[in-house]
Amino acid sequence: MAGLSVQVPRLVKISMAMKMGTIASVALLAQLPGAFAAPAANAAPTPAPSPTGCNALLFNGQWYCSATIAGVKAASSGSGKRVVLKSVTVTARSSSSVTVGAWVSQPCPPDKFCGATLTLETLTVSWTGTARPAHGDVINLFGSTTSQSLTPTGYVKIGYCPIEWC
Repeated sequence: MAGLSVQVPRLVKISMAMKMGTIASVALLAQLPGAFAAPAANAAPTPAPSPTGCNALLFNGQWYCSATIAGVKAASSGSGKRVVLKSVTVTARSSSSVTVGAWVSQPCPPDKFCGATLTLETLTVSWTGTARPAHGDVINLFGSTTSQSLTPTGYVKIGYCPIEWC
């Protein structure tokens, strides 16, 4: 069995003062050549700048504007636009679709007390194949808008919490 060889940097000064069982000061000065060197340049291509007028996320080299389930259903982004539904929970999954949901608060008139009323908004999208999120996964869902829905292009799992619990 080969031994482990460790090279220790040249120690310049170590000073420690003990006072009533605690360390009052510790100074350690050492030369560590290259320890704080700048990282090597990234050879990956730089994506185009994010679109203006939206809160965008980069996914697979493409920018996606943030959207809501209600916005997608109302087709407020138009058709064929790249959008991301952030922090939605998979509430159901079948062999041909995935349903995502999010708890949202409804607007409350300024002269009323509405309390903590939340409504579950859901969106079912056609989705086949094996690379689909599981029930309870909290995801950022990326896709292109269609008429009142979206075609998924992928997702990033950011957590797990079945909608019944969260």
